[in-house]
Order: sequence, then structure tokens, then C-alpha cells
Amino acid sequence: MSFFFIKVICLSLYFAACNLFGLSHRCLTDAHQKKTYHNTMRCIEARLRLECEKEQQETLILSVIPAHIGMK
Repeated sequence: MSFFFIKVICLSLYFAACNLFGLSHRCLTDAHQKKTYHNTMRCIEARLRLECEKEQQETLILSVIPAHIGMK
């Protein structure tokens, strides 16, 4: 009977350790995905900001000089 209880305790500890490992892996993976998402969002925002600034520069240039000179 004592062998059965030792086996149950060992298996319980093994399953608990596996669950803790899985939980830690999930937390680390989630943190990495959040970091990657935020970096991607910053890159997209920077690209959109640059496109907007480029359009503003083109508008400003075309408002100051003639279009056929400004487009060259």
C-alpha cells in the first residue's frame, strides 16, 4: 500500500511541475508577443507619420513654387 501512495505523490509532483513549466512558458511567450506587437505598432505609426510629413512637405513645396518645377 505504501508503494501506491508514493507513486501517487510522485505523479502528483510530476504533474504539478509540468503545469508550472507550462504556465511559466505561457507567461514568457505572452510577454514576448506583447513586446513584438508594440514594436510593430511603433514601426507602423512611424511609417504613417513619415508619409503624412512627406505629403505635407510636397504640399508646401507646391504652394511655394510652380508645379512643373516642384515635381522634378
